Amino acid sequence: MSPEEALKNLMEENESALLGFAGRMLRDASTAQDAVQMAFIKYNRQTYTGGEIRNPRAWLFKTVRNDCLNLLRAKKIKAEITIDGGENFTAHHERPDQGVMNHEKNQLLTAAINGLKPRAREILVLKLEHRKSYREIAEIMDLSIGNVGFILHSAVNELKNHITKELSI
Repeated sequence: MSPEEALKNLMEENESALLGFAGRMLRDASTAQDAVQMAFIKYNRQTYTGGEIRNPRAWLFKTVRNDCLNLLRAKKIKAEITIDGGENFTAHHERPDQGVMNHEKNQLLTAAINGLKPRAREILVLKLEHRKSYREIAEIMDLSIGNVGFILHSAVNELKNHITKELSI
């Protein structure tokens, strides 16, 4: 397989997930596309000059993440996470009051997620939305696998406590 074909296949397999990841971090589709495009350019440059990349998918996620963080720092934008692009995350029900309740639950969950520390939000999104393994998350974020597990566990407990507190009021 030629290097051009390999790059094309890599893009086809990963572009959508990378765009979703960058879009969630940046909350701007156009800037997310730029970040993903830059990651593929960097990948091509790295491999063209003879650099070896053992896990291209993890390398791309890590590069997109770093580029997004740099863009956020430059623009001083607060990264927030929306659930499934802001759409309802829960099942649809026939009763109208259920739709309102589900919307309120989604807002509560979104607020709780946005209240997490940025690193915990990123790990949560990588694990739940992008279905990354602890090893992949560790590689993307330059953490140990144990640290990923600890941060994820702490984030889930923090979400549980926040939601429990809000529902008991």
